[in-house]
Amino acid sequence: MPNDFSSDLDAASGGSQGSVAMVAVPTRVPHVPVPTWAFGPPAVPEIVNAKPGPMELMHALRRRWMTAVGLGLLVGGTLSAMVWYFLPVRYEVVALLRVLSTRPKVLEKEGLGGADGDYAVYKRTQAALFKSNFVLQATLRKPEVKRLFLIQHNKDDILDFLSNEISVDYPGDSEIMRVSMKGDRPDELRTIINSVKESYMDEIVNAERMERLRQRDMLERFYKKNREDIRNRLDALHKLNKEYSTSGDNEARIKLDLAFRRLNSLVERQEGLQHQIGEVEMRILLLTTRASLADDIEIPDFIIDHQLGSDVQMGQLKQALADYTAALTEEKRRTNNPKSPSVMRMRQQMNFIEEQLDARREELRPVLIELFRYSTQGEKPEQFIPLLETERERLAAHLEEVNQKVQQHLEEMQKLNKFSVQIESLGAELKEVQDVTAKMGNELKLWAVEIDAQPRVQSIEDASIPSGNDAIRKYVAVGFAGATGFAAVLFFVSILEFQSRRLNSEREISEGLGIRVIGHLPPLSGRAWRMLANPSSAAGAHLQSLLTESVDSIRTTLVHSNGANPPRVVMVSSSDIQEGKTTVASQLAASLARAGRRTVLLDGDLRNPTAHVVFGLPLGPGFADVLRGDAEGEAALYATSAPNLWLMPAGQFDAAAVQALAGEALVKIIKSLK
Repeated sequence: MPNDFSSDLDAASGGSQGSVAMVAVPTRVPHVPVPTWAFGPPAVPEIVNAKPGPMELMHALRRRWMTAVGLGLLVGGTLSAMVWYFLPVRYEVVALLRVLSTRPKVLEKEGLGGADGDYAVYKRTQAALFKSNFVLQATLRKPEVKRLFLIQHNKDDILDFLSNEISVDYPGDSEIMRVSMKGDRPDELRTIINSVKESYMDEIVNAERMERLRQRDMLERFYKKNREDIRNRLDALHKLNKEYSTSGDNEARIKLDLAFRRLNSLVERQEGLQHQIGEVEMRILLLTTRASLADDIEIPDFIIDHQLGSDVQMGQLKQALADYTAALTEEKRRTNNPKSPSVMRMRQQMNFIEEQLDARREELRPVLIELFRYSTQGEKPEQFIPLLETERERLAAHLEEVNQKVQQHLEEMQKLNKFSVQIESLGAELKEVQDVTAKMGNELKLWAVEIDAQPRVQSIEDASIPSGNDAIRKYVAVGFAGATGFAAVLFFVSILEFQSRRLNSEREISEGLGIRVIGHLPPLSGRAWRMLANPSSAAGAHLQSLLTESVDSIRTTLVHSNGANPPRVVMVSSSDIQEGKTTVASQLAASLARAGRRTVLLDGDLRNPTAHVVFGLPLGPGFADVLRGDAEGEAALYATSAPNLWLMPAGQFDAAAVQALAGEALVKIIKSLK
């Protein structure tokens, strides 16, 4: 490149529009060294393989924002419409019941039916009963429920559907049972909830009250039966009293006691007569024995025993034994248990008395034998025997009368004893039945009061069509779906655009690619071109001022880029069309001309020439004509309206001009222009 930089500028320019155009000037030493091929291909700059970051994606989206926004709105709108159609608005229908912690009572005292039990268990039980198959099946039998769409649509597993959809809870662990169901058909939800609640009240709550009524009726039947039984027992007792001429149990006992005393008196007389007869017979036997036997013959034991009967101590012991015997008989009759403690104690006492009698008998026996032998000496017993026999006959006749009376009293006592047992049995049974009947009467009085008490579970509020719904949830879902679709499209477009690896800033050119950046221009596309087309406006004038200042800065950098040998030929190009090559080259050439530099702008974009349009000059003859040799160099130069600035337009493009670019013609043209 020549060292003298005075007036010639060789520029190949393209389109006239672009966002940002930059001019790069190569230096004598490359910024990115090219490695040799000894160990593989040249190193690729890291920026080419860099992963997409937030800023890179934002720059990529900025370049394709119209396409991204359009597709995003289309996809987001489609997703929102689909969510709006397939996500219905759900309503919640609620019915309220009250589950009391204790059973309601009219009286303050404990009501009927026992204790209330654990309240938490009772609430869980009622919640389970509300959704039980028994209640749900009763609900499904109702005609207004059978024809509902929700029931018909889920008829294959309707019980599971209702059990899962119906929710039962107690807000705040209170006494309020909240029954709810959600769906998009509020009318049918209300019908289902109210029908299930009615079935629950009929099949569970009212059934409990009917069971209590049934218990009361059963108690009343037993009460009437017991009353009839009491009347029958009283009649039987009255008949017994009438049969035995008594007015009650006490009078029967008195009669029995009197009869027992009379019997005891007769028994005592009987025993006395038997004793007297025994003594007479003994005396007869003694007299007979003394008359017939010698003195040295031993006295028989029965004679000794007869003589012992006159001993006072022996008499007391025998009387005590007789009393215990009578008491033992009475105790056996009263207890009907021969092994009761009282009977056993009396038996022990009687054994003790018998032991004392045996001891007394052995003590007196020797003395009586000696007295008997002594008293019989010198007597004539034959003269007393007839008198004793007459006395014995009289006593035997009297004893026969007493025996008959004793037998009569025994029969009477047996009747009285049987009557007493019947009276006691009837009385005990009657008292027991009367006590039970009295309790039943008291219970029936409580039933009469408590049966009208409120049930423990009460309906507070039926289900109704709710004024509110979960439309907000649907709106949020629709908005979320639209926003997600829109964001996904923006992200997808950003990723696709990022794959083109376009440059976004000066730093990426200098640091990423190692190319020196000598300046930058403001965006010159879209609205900026319209403002530049109207330089009389404030916005247009401001943008023109910025553009001029940027280009002048680039010009200054070029002029001083190589010290005493500034470049004399500068090429302006880009990687694609419509990136602002013509604009940058035209503005840079005009800036050099304004700085007093004689400058030629050569339009090398043979296929899409536009530089002649910018300056209002003809297309040819131009650069292509010079290449073919159809025109001289000076004939293809046109003076512009700007001082020190000439233009060589592109000319008429053809294949011969393209072939000439590969030869020496281009070098000759550049040299001649320099």
